[in-house]
Amino acid sequence: MSELLGGAAKRDVHVFTVPKNVLKDAGEAVTKVGLVLLTLGEEKLAADRGITPHGVAMQSVFLSLRQVNGKPVSVSDGTAEEAYGKMHPKVRALCSNAVQLLHGIVQGDADSFMASREVVSG
Repeated sequence: MSELLGGAAKRDVHVFTVPKNVLKDAGEAVTKVGLVLLTLGEEKLAADRGITPHGVAMQSVFLSLRQVNGKPVSVSDGTAEEAYGKMHPKVRALCSNAVQLLHGIVQGDADSFMASREVVSG
């Protein structure tokens, strides 16, 4: 379970800097956040824990969050949720958008994928 939650496996951390104009509203408590791509197990865990679409999105951020201001955080010891709870709502929104960016696709790629469809007899 610890590997599922990021304890054993090493993964790239994508570090995002909170924009200065957001810091004006949010204060300077959180200036950088580090997020990882979720494993399939983590996506399933977020779905199980989240129940509603908003809850799943929030759980996805908790499971993805690995650093705040360069310091490690984790869901396994509660520090990820604690750090997220202390963030200004604008910073939480940026984290949610970043998780979607890391896991999403651009429309051109989706169009190309759909256009590549072939039908083969089974």
